Amino acid sequence: MFFIVLGAIVYYYHRKFSLISKREAKGAVNQYGPLFALPPALGYMIAQSINHSEFLSNTVLVIVFYFFATFYSYVGIKFFHKYFFMKKNSHLVKLEQPMKRMQKEFQEKGIVIK
Repeated sequence: MFFIVLGAIVYYYHRKFSLISKREAKGAVNQYGPLFALPPALGYMIAQSINHSEFLSNTVLVIVFYFFATFYSYVGIKFFHKYFFMKKNSHLVKLEQPMKRMQKEFQEKGIVIK
């Protein structure tokens, strides 16, 4: 099951970055911020409800470990695909120009920015 999920994630990002041409950066505010407060509370409630049963605690730990293995694999796949896409298609990557103040400091140090 784990390898099927990993294969699906690899396939998704391979298709996403192979079909992309130009995309504007979205300036949307992160809408998922409140979700970061939910897992600690849920973890506390689950721990209090299963602390008497060793089988339940082991089952929950296996589920948590499986979730984190999948999540970290997803993050790794996502950013490796971004890296390889940017490396292959450097003409599509827009680099940010430094501010005027920083440009003056770089010129004083003899650093040339093209």
